[in-house]
Amino acid sequence: MGHLAAQRSTRRVATSWLEWRREWTRLVIGIWAGSLLGLGLAATVLSVSL
Repeated sequence: MGHLAAQRSTRRVATSWLEWRREWTRLVIGIWAGSLLGLGLAATVLSVSL
C-alpha cells in the first residue's frame, strides 16, 4: 500500500482535502475488498475441512 501511495503522490500532488480523500478512498476500498475476500476464503476452507 505504501508503494502505491508513493507512486501516486509523486505523479500528482493533492492540492485539497477533497483530492486527498479521493486518492485514499481508492486505496481503502482495495484494502477492505481484499480483507473481506481473504476472510471469506478462509471461512470457506475452514468450514470444508471441519
